[in-house]
Amino acid sequence: MNKQITVFLLALGLMMLGQVTIVDAGMTEDKANMSASDRGDTGEGAYMGYCLPCHGMDGTGNGPLADSLGEGIVPRNFTDGEYMSSRTDEELFKVIKFGGKKSGFSDAMPDWGYNFPDADIKAIVQYIRSDLCKCKYKAD
Repeated sequence: MNKQITVFLLALGLMMLGQVTIVDAGMTEDKANMSASDRGDTGEGAYMGYCLPCHGMDGTGNGPLADSLGEGIVPRNFTDGEYMSSRTDEELFKVIKFGGKKSGFSDAMPDWGYNFPDADIKAIVQYIRSDLCKCKYKAD
């Protein structure tokens, strides 16, 4: 494993354990302790910090860690409008909050509910919908 991936994985692990928080340099401590939605942020920042490593910047599932998840495990391609349109926002929310294993998918998808309040997870879902798949749920 190259040094860049090792450093990233270490930082990600520490963030997941709550030992490190990534904060904009100019952000006050009070503002850093607010949820992203209370700061007026969109889900894009959270996506870029937490989802991009596996799902990729463009959401196609080609992130820098995508090939290291295990045999046959491929991150979801959020640009697949046909598939994404078949999933409700609630389903996407649950996968992000509770992880892949509890949602019937791979346990390589972590549960982010400990890292984000519900409002932030909803913002991530909206970012995926509006900027990556550019689609909405379509009932059968």
